[in-house]
Amino acid sequence: MILYVSENLVALNGVGQSGIDVLVALLENDKSVTVCTKEANMILPNITHFSKNVPTLIDYCHKVPFQKGIKRTLPRRILQYLKKRNNYQNFLSQIQNLYPHLCVINSLASHKMWMSIRKNLATNPKSVLIVRESPRHFKQPHPRSLEHVIGDIQNYSYLMFVSSHCRDEWAKLADLNGNKLLYIPNCCREDLVEQLRVQNRLTIREKLGFPKNELVAVCVASLQPRKGQDILIDVFPEILSIIPNLKLYLIGQTCYDKNWTNSLLNKIASNDWGEHVEYLGPKENALEFIYGADVLVLPSRAEAMPRVILEAMALGTPVIASDVDGVSELIENGKSGFLFSPTDTPSLVSAFHAWKNELNNIDCIIENAQQKYWDNFSRKQQIQRYQQAVSYMLAN
Repeated sequence: MILYVSENLVALNGVGQSGIDVLVALLENDKSVTVCTKEANMILPNITHFSKNVPTLIDYCHKVPFQKGIKRTLPRRILQYLKKRNNYQNFLSQIQNLYPHLCVINSLASHKMWMSIRKNLATNPKSVLIVRESPRHFKQPHPRSLEHVIGDIQNYSYLMFVSSHCRDEWAKLADLNGNKLLYIPNCCREDLVEQLRVQNRLTIREKLGFPKNELVAVCVASLQPRKGQDILIDVFPEILSIIPNLKLYLIGQTCYDKNWTNSLLNKIASNDWGEHVEYLGPKENALEFIYGADVLVLPSRAEAMPRVILEAMALGTPVIASDVDGVSELIENGKSGFLFSPTDTPSLVSAFHAWKNELNNIDCIIENAQQKYWDNFSRKQQIQRYQQAVSYMLAN
């Protein structure tokens, strides 16, 4: 039996969506799969059209201490505590009756959850951590230090990396044994891609309210320093001087650094060129925005294997992205997209200039990117890779 542990499998972010892809791949093995996650009952609709196999679900609960100061005269609060305690006892009973052969942990964000589960298992099974982060994820203001994370990853039998570049860098930083390192890249929701690809792009643009006579760029990423929207906004006036009919949509939830987010949005609102930029917040139909756009922009300071670029490649939308970490495994500058250095902001302006100059020949770049996706990153290949990896880990 395989135990799959994930902090969240229903979020709109890449970790949650790619976590579902991994679950689908695990279900295609000949082992039964048990999933432990928050809101476990909500994940079944996301997997039933990919696999006939259904996992056993365990809704994760953490231990709830009795709150000091609760008065016995407040029965509602006492009942709430008793209900949570009962839920935790039920959860604990389920965990203690599991005897997994392999435990798969979805990203470093799930490490703390796994630690609380592992100490209650009756056995000490093999474990593999899917590393979806580059070392640069853990720079300030991230609450976890790189040194702390290096200690965390030593707790696992194997490490599964979504980026070969990040695998090599982590291996060097943490002095890791090569025999415990595996590499399986992400894929994307190909079913949704195909549903969009049969629709007229102009119809989608009209549905989304895109301006008819402007070029549209979308940046689909949570608003946070690591995603680098400030890099894009800092040079946006220069980009407009080259492409005056450009409209930029920022799509994604705000994250932990509210001061940074407010500063970014205030800068947009307080400038005349701000009318060319619109923040839309998170969107469940983000794929439609990527498909309808003329270009996807991802100016990140750190990435491992960004799902949004894979989505753009499969959808046939050109990409301008920073050349960090695993991005260069996806995009070859000038051939399947356009790259720039996040530490050299004029290179972002140059990337937009290069994209504009290639608009009449953009189909060639689109075809190269699509071919690269299907040749290297398809769901079929991901399933095969997980079957091979599970066999390897259980055999060694």
